[in-house]
Amino acid sequence: MKRFLELIRSVIPVDPWQLLYLVGALLLFLSPRLSWPFESGIASGFVALALVPIVFAGMFAYYGCFRPGERPLLRIALAVFLPSLLGLCMLIGELTFFNEKNQSVLARAPGLGAFLREGAMAFKGHPTGFTLDWVALAMLGAFAIRLHLGISSLPLSLGAAPVSEDQGAEPWLKMQMLVFVLVCPLFLLRQFTGILFSPSTWHWYRISGPGFSIYIVFTEVLNASLLVLLAILILGKPGIRSLRSALQLPEPRFALFGLMLPILVSFMISSFGYGLDRTLWVHGFGRDLPPQFGEYFSFGDSWRWTLVLLIFAAFAEEIVFRGMLLRPLLRRYGLHRGIFLIGLIWAAFHFHSDMHYRYSIGQAVLELASRVAICVAMNYVLSWMTLRWNSVIPAGIAHTVSNVLIVGRINGDTPYMYEMQIASWTVCALVLFRYWPIRTGDGAETAPPIANPEPVV
Repeated sequence: MKRFLELIRSVIPVDPWQLLYLVGALLLFLSPRLSWPFESGIASGFVALALVPIVFAGMFAYYGCFRPGERPLLRIALAVFLPSLLGLCMLIGELTFFNEKNQSVLARAPGLGAFLREGAMAFKGHPTGFTLDWVALAMLGAFAIRLHLGISSLPLSLGAAPVSEDQGAEPWLKMQMLVFVLVCPLFLLRQFTGILFSPSTWHWYRISGPGFSIYIVFTEVLNASLLVLLAILILGKPGIRSLRSALQLPEPRFALFGLMLPILVSFMISSFGYGLDRTLWVHGFGRDLPPQFGEYFSFGDSWRWTLVLLIFAAFAEEIVFRGMLLRPLLRRYGLHRGIFLIGLIWAAFHFHSDMHYRYSIGQAVLELASRVAICVAMNYVLSWMTLRWNSVIPAGIAHTVSNVLIVGRINGDTPYMYEMQIASWTVCALVLFRYWPIRTGDGAETAPPIANPEPVV
C-alpha cells in the first residue's frame, strides 16, 4: 500500500492547485458534450454555434497544461475565459431577446434585468453542460488568481523528477504535442472527416444494403489510419521506427495468449455472477428457480458482423499508445510510473466519446472514474505483453477480443459486470508483474520518487 501511495503521489501535480486547473480544463472541454438549455426554445443549430467557442476554450485550457507561454495569465484570459463567456452570453442572449416567450407584446421589454433572469433560470434548470461550464470557469478563475499572485505556475509539474532526461528537448516536445492531440483536438478531425465522408455527402453508396457496409468499413479504417498517421506526422522518423519495431511478428504462443486472456476474463466474470446468484438462491434470496450457468452468457443475441471492425481501432490504439508512447515514457519516468501515465493518457483519449447528452453530473463523473479505472488496469496487462514480447500484436489481439466481448455483451446481464471487469484485469496485472516481472534493459525500472518536480506530459 505504501508503494502504491508513493506511485499515486508521483503522478499527480506537485501543486494541488495545478490539479484544480487540470480538472477545470477537463470539465470545460467536456461540457459541450452534455445537456444545455434546449428546452427553452433555442434552435439546436444556434446552440451548436454558441458551443463552438466553448469547445476551443477547453482546448486552449488543455494546451496551457503543456505550453503556457511567457504570459500564461493573458493567454488564459483571452483564449479561455473570453470565448467561454462569449458562448454563454450568446445562449443567454438568445433566451432573452429572441426566444418566442419574450416576443409577446404584453411582455416587458428585454434588457439587462431580463438577461440576468434568463441566466438564473438556466441555472435553475440544472442542465449538466451549462452547470459544469460554470464550475470549470470557477476552478480556472481560482487558479488564475493564484497565478496572478505568483503562488502557482504553469506548466503542470509532477511530484517527482524524471528517472532520465536523455531524450533531448525536441523529441520530448513532440511527445507532449502528440499527447495533447490525442486527448483534445483529435475529435475535431474525426468529426470533420465523418461529415466529409458521410452518406449524405457522397452518393456512391446507399444508406442500406451493401453500400452501407462499405461506409462502415471505410469509416473504421479512416479513423484508425488517421490516428496512426497523426502520430507519425508529429513524431517524425522516431515514430516510423517505433511503428516498425512494434509490428514485429511474435511467436504464435504469444498471440494465442493475447487471444485467450480476455476470453478467460469474460468467463471469470460470468462464473462469478453465476456463483453469486447461486449462493443467494441456496440461502433463499432472490429468484425462485435455480440460476442456470448458460444464462450468464449471450452467444448470439447481440452479435453482428460490424464487431469484427473493432480490430482497426484496437490495433491503431495499440500502435500509438503501447508502440510509440510507452517506451519513451518508461525511459523518462520509470517502469510503473510510465505505465500508469500511459493508462491515464489512454483514458483521457476516450473521455470525449464517453460523454452523453443525457448524463447528470453524477453520471458524468462516474463515467470518467470508471474509464480511468478500466484503462489503467488493462493498460498494465497490455503494456506487459508489449514489453515482454517486443510487439504490440499480442496486445492488439487481446484489445480486439476484449472490445468484441464487451460490445457483443457476451456476459449478458451479469450483475456488477463492469466492476468485475476492472477487478479481473487488475488481478491479471498483479499476477503478471508479480511472477513474470519486466526487465526493460533501458533504465525503465522502478525508481523511488525524487523531491524536485518537473514539467508533466
